[in-house]
Amino acid sequence: VMSIHNDEEVVSHMKAQHEDLKAALSFHQADLTAPCSHVVADGAADLVVDKSTLDCLLCSEGAPKLVHNIYRMLRVGGCYVVISFHQKEFLMSLLSLAFSIESAIDLQRDVGPDVLALVLRKGTEELPELQKALDAWNVQMPKDLMSETRREALEADWLQRLRPGASALPLSEAYEVMISSSEKREYSLSDFEQDVADHGGTAEL
Repeated sequence: VMSIHNDEEVVSHMKAQHEDLKAALSFHQADLTAPCSHVVADGAADLVVDKSTLDCLLCSEGAPKLVHNIYRMLRVGGCYVVISFHQKEFLMSLLSLAFSIESAIDLQRDVGPDVLALVLRKGTEELPELQKALDAWNVQMPKDLMSETRREALEADWLQRLRPGASALPLSEAYEVMISSSEKREYSLSDFEQDVADHGGTAEL
């Protein structure tokens, strides 16, 4: 089993933590948005498991490059398993350009929103125009999540909810203002509160 991360410190930590398993488990530093055949040869992998790496890259230019690199490293018939907070239809608008879907499984969690596990398979046909198709998909995606219209609506809603003399909102109200309905399906109030606490925030914003 080979594990890949883009941070050298994380790789060093995991190597030290799992020293006793080095015969079966290896850790490598690589940027999966760049060609990485020096780490995993093209067509060498039977299975790639992606635990929200794609999620992290969907807000950048890196998602199509990641998908293309995973396609290259998988053998024909190999599987790509994606664990994601996103909806199946949205993910497949990108992933179906490279893979066929085998199954989609909703995974329930004790804390936070459920996640989706997609099992995909690389087909027998080579796709010489794949990178071009993936890049075209990326061009169609909205890049500016904070548009001027949304900013103005947030500011108006925020000011309307402020109590007389107050300069901040309780976190539950701030969450209602800042997070859209579609975003709430992937980002719960408890996750929002934990993120604020992790960054030294208080019970109000």
